[in-house]
Amino acid sequence: MTEVAGSVKQVGQGLTQKTFKYDALGSLVDIITNSAGQVVQAVVQKATGGGGGGGGGAASSSVRPSATPTPGPVTLSDRPAASGRR
Repeated sequence: MTEVAGSVKQVGQGLTQKTFKYDALGSLVDIITNSAGQVVQAVVQKATGGGGGGGGGAASSSVRPSATPTPGPVTLSDRPAASGRR
């Protein structure tokens, strides 16, 4: 992914939005991070189609931060893996 120059926006409550070009999707992706740099939200903008490219209007979005914090790392198991022997 490549960050789109000049795309950084402060969206309030310590959140920052940056737009990235993601070639694998052929789209732009808006990524919102908190002040700790954790991703809070990622939204794929509608891909622009057609040959020749160019044009298109400005995309707008409304960010509504959740009151629920993003969960931390998840530990799947504290037990050692089974050896498979009997």
